[in-house]
Amino acid sequence: MYRSVILSSAVVITLAAASVQAEVDVVTGNDYAPFTDEELPEGGLATELVVEAFAEMDRELNIDFRPWARGYHDTQQGVFAGTFPYVHSEERAEEMLYSEQPLANIANIVVSTAEDAVEYDGPASLEGLTLCYALGYALPPVVDEMIEQGAIDTHEIEDIERCPRLMELDRADFFIPTNFTWPALVESEGLDADAFHVSDKPLDEQGLYFITARSDLGEATLELFDEGLQRLHDAGHYESIVASHVGEAFEE
Repeated sequence: MYRSVILSSAVVITLAAASVQAEVDVVTGNDYAPFTDEELPEGGLATELVVEAFAEMDRELNIDFRPWARGYHDTQQGVFAGTFPYVHSEERAEEMLYSEQPLANIANIVVSTAEDAVEYDGPASLEGLTLCYALGYALPPVVDEMIEQGAIDTHEIEDIERCPRLMELDRADFFIPTNFTWPALVESEGLDADAFHVSDKPLDEQGLYFITARSDLGEATLELFDEGLQRLHDAGHYESIVASHVGEAFEE
């Protein structure tokens, strides 16, 4: 569990947002480097950004790390005030509220083995292949549509870290990490990067967001977070936090 340091703030917010308790309970998951994992420094890039955004609003953050599907469900049920980081999907947007700005922008990339390289050049290049993906992860819309049409087979697992090994065992043809998570995965799992192929063309680009339940508490919590994250941007703290996790080469 991580707790933020309380900082002073003179932001004018609504009475609803002001009523949010001094300690805010949120939830995230593990195994999503460099964004979230309780073994990462500060709990990961996204975790530190969320902590500091609420600290800007004089709120102390209590963060639980739980299985992704459970954390999402518990946030829906009001056990937690919010959860992160999540990409936007139409189905999820019907259930949850999204922050105004993303915590980070990511590119979804197609990774395969070097021996059976998949070069993504549009949906047709993935037809007939088997995708490895982790339960609870939102897939890019084009991939979701292809799965529904039966154009792509799937191999569902609990942890995305297993996908490279499954591809080497010919149980899947490709998986879809992000431009952030793939380098972190290579390092953490001790993978031989030369044994894998990263398609030159990204599948798409998306934002990672802080989300809350569609409730009065959710709306109030999101208002606090949105204002706090904007203050991090305005003060230049956002860039320094990101650089501490992924290096100075990051471009917003």
